[in-house]
Amino acid sequence: PWTFAACVSLPAIALPEKVGRVGDNAFFLCQSLEDIVVFGKHTDITPSAMPDACYDLTITAPKGSAAESFAANAGITFEPFEEN
Repeated sequence: PWTFAACVSLPAIALPEKVGRVGDNAFFLCQSLEDIVVFGKHTDITPSAMPDACYDLTITAPKGSAAESFAANAGITFEPFEEN
């Protein structure tokens, strides 16, 4: 939890496939965050990972991934990519 909290100038981040979970408040107060790329199909993002407003956020991850489900439930734009 709180991994990137208060990184107010963080515009984008890529989470490698080995990241299994994005915990509570990981992106708290990250208002500049616009793009998250999640390489792991099973990377779980907890509902409270982004408790404040992340305006214009897009999550890019494998189609059918846990990140896609998170984005749909949170009303966040999702862009799929095909796994190799």
